[in-house]
Amino acid sequence: MGISKRMLFGTAFTGGVYFFLGELLFRGLKEKMYMPLLIGFYFLGLMIFVIMGIRIIGATMTRLIRPYRDITLRCVLLCLTILAAGCFLEFLYEKCFQEKFTEPVSYIFAIDNSGSMADNDPENKRYDAIQSVLSLKKPDFSFAVYLFADTSQQIRSMNPISHGTEFYMESPGGGTGIQTALGNIYNEINNKTLELGDNSRVLLFTDGAATDMKPFLSKVHLSNILDQYAKRGISISTIGLGNTNDRLMELIAKKTGGIYVPVEDTAQLEDAMEQAAKANGKRNLLDYRSYVKYDWFFVLLRITAIIVLGLLLGMVKMYLCEPFLETHLLWKTSVGCSLAAAACVELGMNHLGFSPSLMRFFMCVLLAEGTLGKKGFFDSGEYNLYRHF
Repeated sequence: MGISKRMLFGTAFTGGVYFFLGELLFRGLKEKMYMPLLIGFYFLGLMIFVIMGIRIIGATMTRLIRPYRDITLRCVLLCLTILAAGCFLEFLYEKCFQEKFTEPVSYIFAIDNSGSMADNDPENKRYDAIQSVLSLKKPDFSFAVYLFADTSQQIRSMNPISHGTEFYMESPGGGTGIQTALGNIYNEINNKTLELGDNSRVLLFTDGAATDMKPFLSKVHLSNILDQYAKRGISISTIGLGNTNDRLMELIAKKTGGIYVPVEDTAQLEDAMEQAAKANGKRNLLDYRSYVKYDWFFVLLRITAIIVLGLLLGMVKMYLCEPFLETHLLWKTSVGCSLAAAACVELGMNHLGFSPSLMRFFMCVLLAEGTLGKKGFFDSGEYNLYRHF
C-alpha cells in the first residue's frame, strides 16, 4: 500500500522539535540533578512528544479521534518503563568499573601565549594562577610548563616544586596551536623525553579558538591524540578565557576525564585553575566518554542502551498507529534507526569528535521517526478501524 510519508516526516519532525527542549533540560540540569534520573526524564520527554506528535498527525489522517482505554494504559505503562530503563541504564553506564579518584602526582601546564594574550592577559595573571595552584602542593610535587602559540616549547622541565617555581614567560605572539601543542607534548611523553608518573594531569589554558584545526579530519586526529592521553591515565582539564571554542574545550576535557572551566576575565583565573586541577569529569550516555579500562564494555553498553530505549519508543508507535496504519515495517525500521542513533552518539560523537548537541539531534530524530504503511481503507474512504483509537 506504500509508506505513509505524513507519518514518516511528521514523527521525524517531532523528534527534531523535542531536541531543543531536551537540550534545555540536559544542559540546564546536568550539574544540578542526579544524572540517572535526568537521563530517564530525557527519554520520557521524547516518548511523550512522540505520543503527542502521532495523535496530532493521526488527526490529520482520519475523521475521528476517540480515546481507546487499552492503548492509553499501554502508553502510560511504556512511559513508566522508559523512565525506569533510562535511569537504570545510565546508572550502569556510570557505576560499572568506576575508578576511584586519585590525586595527580604531577601537572603539565600548557599555557596559551598567542598574540591575543597581550590584550587579554597583559598582566600575566595566568602565571599567578599557576603559582596559586602550586602553593597547595607539597615540595616533592612535580610540574612542567609549556607555552604554545603556532608551536609549543617547554619553558620549565618536569621537576619537583622544591627545585623552584619560577620560570620565564616570553612575549606573546602567533596563533593558537592547541592540537599542535597537545600532539607535541604527547610525543615527548611517548618518547620518554618527558617523564611522568602513573596519574598525571595537563592543565590547558587558552583565550581563543584553535588556529591549527581544519573541519572534520582535524577533530578525528585530535580525538586519536586524546585517546592516547586517556590510555596512559593522563587527564586534561581546560580553562577558557573569554571567547573560546567551548565545544573544543569540552571535547578535550571530557575525552580524557578532565573538566572544562570557562572564565570571563583574568580575575577569575586562579579559582578556575584550582578547580580544573582538583575535579574529575564523569561519563553519561549522552556525552563524550574518556577512554577507560574495558572501554569495549562501555561501547557495547551505550549501543545496547540506545537500542533498548529505541525499541520502547517503537512499541508506543506501534500501539498508537496500529488501528489506522500498517505496522509490519515498524519493527525493522525501529531496530535500524536505533542502531543509527547509537552510532551517532558512540561513533560520531566519541570516536569522530562531532558535537554532542548535533549527535543528540540526530539521535532524537532517528528514535522518533516512524516508518508505517498505509491501510487500504484510506483509499476507499472508510475510517471505521480508527473508531477504536
